Amino acid sequence: MVTGKLVIYELNHLPLKERNRFCRRFYGWNDRANGGKYTYSRAGFLEDVPFVRPEKSVLIIRNEDVGRVLAFLHEYDAQSHIRDVTLTEDDLQELGM
Repeated sequence: MVTGKLVIYELNHLPLKERNRFCRRFYGWNDRANGGKYTYSRAGFLEDVPFVRPEKSVLIIRNEDVGRVLAFLHEYDAQSHIRDVTLTEDDLQELGM
């Protein structure tokens, strides 16, 4: 039985501008130039961290990535809750385990 971590975070205390900045740095975004003619994919923090996102503000990650993710969340003073979860076969495939 393989376990992972369920990370739930809240950003309600931040103004909308800061929440948007957080999401862009955390997840990345698609940038458009010249009226949408050109599209660029901007990498976020989670580009190097395999994760499953079952809901908004909820991530399932590998045990070894918890420290890095929590350090990033603490930069924005995000309130976070962490729990151990048993991973399904689909989770294992998405996390590359």
